[in-house]
Order: sequence, then C-alpha cells, then structure tokens
Amino acid sequence: MLQIINLAHNNFSGEIPRRSLTTWWSMMANKDDSLVEVKFLEFSLEAGRDGIGFSIEDGITVTSKGSEMDLRKILSIFTLIDFSCNNFSGTEEIGEFQSLYVLNLSGNALTGEIPSSFGNMRVLESLDLSQNKLSGQIPPQLAKLTFPSFLNLSNNQLVGRIPTSTQFST
Repeated sequence: MLQIINLAHNNFSGEIPRRSLTTWWSMMANKDDSLVEVKFLEFSLEAGRDGIGFSIEDGITVTSKGSEMDLRKILSIFTLIDFSCNNFSGTEEIGEFQSLYVLNLSGNALTGEIPSSFGNMRVLESLDLSQNKLSGQIPPQLAKLTFPSFLNLSNNQLVGRIPTSTQFST
C-alpha cells in the first residue's frame, strides 16, 4: 500500500526493479473502476458517519512540479514516485500506474523513447523526465493525459512535434 516512494539523490544504478513496480497496488487503478475519478473526494450525507470518503496521513517533504514542498497532511489517494538524480534505466512498467499523481525520473540514465504507456496514467499531474538521454518523438499517447499541470522533458534528445491536446496547448 505504498503511496510515496522517494529514492531521489542516491547513487542507485541499473534498471528500475520490475518486480517492485508490479506490486505497488495503490498506484494502479482499482480494477473495479473503469475510470479513476475524483469521486474519492465526495462527501456522503449518510446519517451516523462523518461523511469523509478519504483519510489524511502524516506529512512529508517531496519534490513535485519542480519545487520542494512540505505536505503537512497527505490524502490517502495521493501517490508519488521520485527516483530523480540517480543512474536508473528502464521505465516501461511505470505506465501501468493509472492512479499515480506525481512521477519524477529526472537526472537518470534513461535511454530510448518515452514509453507510450505513460499515456495510461489517467490522473498524472506532474511528469518530469528531464536530464536523461531519451530520444525519438514525444508519444502522441501523452496527449491523452487530462490533468498535467507540470511537464518537463528538457535536456533530452527528443525530436519532432509536440502532440496536440487541450492540456499541452495551455
């Protein structure tokens, strides 16, 4: 039930461990839900309940959207992976995290193309793949992302057009 995984600024190298990625269930969409929605934040008017459909956990400091933030309280639905500033390679399985809000893989040794599966991350708000050795085009599947407020793909070897979508144009 890990929600926040922060391995930033270490000397880790090699492929991101695939076995770990396939067991982090809280970052994957609930198989019973056809779409991850903000319905978790709705309030219930049921008698005898406090009506809150989520819980709040203790705080932590994270890097998101290019800035360090102190999160004093964490919603139980908030998920974050920060593997920045290591020497990791391999990212394909991360595209399965349909309930992931923040992904920071900047400053690693990622090569090849950005996986098209990243377009499956339906609630992703922040994606930082900067300062790697990624090549090829930005996959058009990234245009399916509907919530990104921060996208950093700088300092790579990407070519071609930026995909068109409502979010990318703003």
